[in-house]
Amino acid sequence: MEGFNNPYIDKLIGISNEQKELAQKWHEYIITNIETMGGKKIEGFEIEKTEKDVALIEFTQMALNRILEQYKRTKQINIPLVNIHVLPPEGTERYTNGRLLYGAHSSLQQSVLIDRDVSDIQFSLALFHELLHIKSYTAFQIISENKDNQSGQQLKPYRNGFRIVSRDGKRVYLQSIEEAVISYLTASFYESIKDELLFRDEKLNNRGIIISRSYEVSMMNDAIDIIYENNKGTFLNRQEVLKLFIDAQINGNLLKLGKLIEQTFGSGTLKKIDASTIS
Repeated sequence: MEGFNNPYIDKLIGISNEQKELAQKWHEYIITNIETMGGKKIEGFEIEKTEKDVALIEFTQMALNRILEQYKRTKQINIPLVNIHVLPPEGTERYTNGRLLYGAHSSLQQSVLIDRDVSDIQFSLALFHELLHIKSYTAFQIISENKDNQSGQQLKPYRNGFRIVSRDGKRVYLQSIEEAVISYLTASFYESIKDELLFRDEKLNNRGIIISRSYEVSMMNDAIDIIYENNKGTFLNRQEVLKLFIDAQINGNLLKLGKLIEQTFGSGTLKKIDASTIS
């Protein structure tokens, strides 16, 4: 459904262009849900943000916005400060019962959980990673299956960059590739900020910095190498292939890359290489 300027998502699908009134109600519901539930304090886990925390959050958001602009992201999704929930070390792991570490995000509420690591750099990297998930191309879908808020329909994620949820809401595709691109960009972000004045107090620390999802990044790099080697007549260099991966994540332009992957690795490969059932 097009025509409604929703500040938090790129697209809403599952409603026809003729259902304008219903679509507007859903968009209003999405905005209200993000701005109320997304900012609701997580009792028993969340800690108050310090002035330094706020400064780091603002720095990271602004730096990420500049990177998104460099990659032609036209929609600027700004996450309210209250939607960023700071937890003590290992707080995310405890809150998610061990399912996630260091940080997490909710696309439907456009909110982030982030552990307050003792390292300002590590805190900013984890925040960058989670924010990039929800600032990338985002689409929600309406599923007419279980009753929820509007007209017997239910709101579900559909796209977050690479990540695709099936139209029945039961399967997710390309999540590992999404994580690979985000982790690659997080590593690039680290290289650009490690000498920033804001992090000067860490220069005396000989502490290892964690960039998550190294396995996924390695698999993506292998795929990029193979695609480039098999399509040298199409690309000037390997970097051009990498840019297609980044563009698909940030701007949702998956069609060209999807065709290229299937031409290189075989028909139907794109979804087969990275699919799982939603629990």
